[in-house]
Amino acid sequence: MKIYKITKAILYIAAAIAIFILHETVMPYVGYLVGGVIFAYSVEELIIAAVKRELIGKGGELFPVISQILIGVLLILSSEYIERVCLIWGVWSILREAKELTHAITCLTQKRPGLLNAAESVTIIVMSSLMVLTPTEHHAHAHVILLGIELICVVLFTATEDLYDRLIEKKRAEKAETVEIGNADGKEVAATAEENIASEKENTETNGEGAA
Repeated sequence: MKIYKITKAILYIAAAIAIFILHETVMPYVGYLVGGVIFAYSVEELIIAAVKRELIGKGGELFPVISQILIGVLLILSSEYIERVCLIWGVWSILREAKELTHAITCLTQKRPGLLNAAESVTIIVMSSLMVLTPTEHHAHAHVILLGIELICVVLFTATEDLYDRLIEKKRAEKAETVEIGNADGKEVAATAEENIASEKENTETNGEGAA
């Protein structure tokens, strides 16, 4: 899993850098670009759900992922029509970021990092809404750059959550170790006390016998 996360982070950062450098060049192919990103994102979710055995059943990911793959295909097929690309991309972004916003708020209620993630989700929802309302190449161009920023944010937020979880686990382990040491010390004190009581009782009995 660690190798997978590192590989994913490298690919996301590389893709973001490529978008920043070639954002004007890729505009004629924006449907292929975004459709490919959504397709790759969907396949990743499909693999993760399959590994966790969460494809079918309550909260199953199979049909939502299939729907996302269909959206990616529609974007690729609509690549020549910027208005269609803006509409499909905008609606998908709103739905996806609503899910991310729910996750961020859940993290905040659990006192985990999530404020920046929530702010990023709200920003993308607003920008996506503008792109749906005004499906022009200008908004599509802005959203391409936003896509690059989003890819980097995914890497940063994931790394932040992983780091926070490791720190929490470390603190729990230290606390458990402290409790174990305290219990061990308590047992030693109790054992010493019992030994002292037994010794005093023995001395009392010995003194009593001497007096007799």
